[in-house]
Amino acid sequence: MNRTIIVSTKAQCNEAGIIDEALTASSAAAQDYLNVLEARAAAADRGEFASETEVAKFFAGYDV
Repeated sequence: MNRTIIVSTKAQCNEAGIIDEALTASSAAAQDYLNVLEARAAAADRGEFASETEVAKFFAGYDV
């Protein structure tokens, strides 16, 4: 696989550094998302759902 990565001559890191930074950020974002999903599943397990009023208010913003 051929790839082209253009790095500024003023950049303070090389191609490997840029890739590492991107993978680290992506991994952190994925973990944050998993944490949110786990919290939502736990709330649902406890029976914590939106009220009818909250649901209606949400959908009112979408003209549904």
